[in-house]
Amino acid sequence: MASILAAATGARELILGESNPTIDNWTFRLFYQYSTSLFAAASVLVTSNQFFGSPIECDLPQGGVSENTLKSYCWMYSKFNLPENFGGHCGRKALPSDDQEMYNRYYQWVPLCLFGQAFLFYLPRALWLSMEGGLMKHLAKDKQGKVIEAMEEKCDSLMANYTEHLYGKYNRYYFAFLLCEILNLFIVFCQVVITDKFLQNSFLTYGSDVFRYYNIPEEERDMLGNYNPMCQAFPRVASCTYFRYGMAGRQESLQALCILALNIIIDKVYLILWIWYVILVIAALFRIFQRLLQTVSQYRYILLKLRMHRYFRDKEQCANIRGYVNSCSIGDWFVLYQMSKNMNRRLFYLFLNKLSKVEKDGIKKPLLKDDTTETVIAGLEEPDSANKKKKDEKEDKGDKDKKDEEKKKEEKESPERRTKKEKEEEEDEFKWIPRKISHNLKETAEEETKQRKGRNMLMSSPAKKSGDRK
Repeated sequence: MASILAAATGARELILGESNPTIDNWTFRLFYQYSTSLFAAASVLVTSNQFFGSPIECDLPQGGVSENTLKSYCWMYSKFNLPENFGGHCGRKALPSDDQEMYNRYYQWVPLCLFGQAFLFYLPRALWLSMEGGLMKHLAKDKQGKVIEAMEEKCDSLMANYTEHLYGKYNRYYFAFLLCEILNLFIVFCQVVITDKFLQNSFLTYGSDVFRYYNIPEEERDMLGNYNPMCQAFPRVASCTYFRYGMAGRQESLQALCILALNIIIDKVYLILWIWYVILVIAALFRIFQRLLQTVSQYRYILLKLRMHRYFRDKEQCANIRGYVNSCSIGDWFVLYQMSKNMNRRLFYLFLNKLSKVEKDGIKKPLLKDDTTETVIAGLEEPDSANKKKKDEKEDKGDKDKKDEEKKKEEKESPERRTKKEKEEEEDEFKWIPRKISHNLKETAEEETKQRKGRNMLMSSPAKKSGDRK
């Protein structure tokens, strides 16, 4: 049971497009979501009435024919034209302009036709899903909730991802969506033409004719010789000529009068569909006209501002964002606008503000893969920190200049003072001779002194001995 519910939920999300994130707009959903649902529901309604009820009831005064046989024959081969002087209600009258009789050529196909039309409305959606490639799902991952944890880190990650993979590369993303919107409009026109041919050229003005007819006072409708357009397109009363062989073996014809109960539903269904077609055409033309306006950068900025009006308050930040929107391509703007519909708005505004500052500083090339997040933030420093950095650089430069001046001043000193200074430096260097070396020198000097004393003693000993002898 759980698997069935999961499959049903998945199918519903696939068909109705209710899964997040949003990759289209309300006019696009009118076609693939509401139109598909409307036509599918109409198909089910007509089918249930046709196959689980009685679509036709026939009356044969002479009798002698099985009721089921007569109903099945007349449902397939009945002739809908009735004499113009027929006194009954809602029958298709034979008008002088009719060059041929109208037969039951299409009523059995109405459910299948409606189901096929529902499938056609979903084609642009399927095409857009394949061309979109899950871009918004990737960008908006973990960024859609009302409360975002580690917002700064996610903003920096989004910056690196956008500048590396998306910047200046997604004009095709915009034009692919525009192609699908144009395809929606084209499908609507094709559907209208197909429906009109299917209903034998009685659909193009069907809705307007119905409204005009019912605006005439009821007592004046028959006096002016008007015909109900719903009855002309979907007659509820029809004549049926049934042929059979009589007792003598000769062929005889029987005239039956039939009530098409199914048309009570079908004429209302097609009136609703006619109105729906008008709504779709207006919505599609409005969207195409808006796409033409989006070629103007100022209009693109206004759309973005209307969506993020709660955050567009700081004049300096708004000026930066306006400058970025004016300079970026229409594909980059469209990606940003789609992101604004699928992300936490505070996070998106923080990202957009940083992106506009990068653009203002002239950093337009995408970051490399081994660039760190600090590289991105380095171009986004606040004015106070930037001023402090400049001040430190000036101080370092001043210290360096001061040292150079002192060196030049020493070179200009007198030679005597310079010599004296060198001697002091030599003495200072001598003081820093390692103690071990000075100790070795001292021992060497002491050994030489001992050797000298020994030689003197040897030389004095012979002289002392000669004195003693004397």
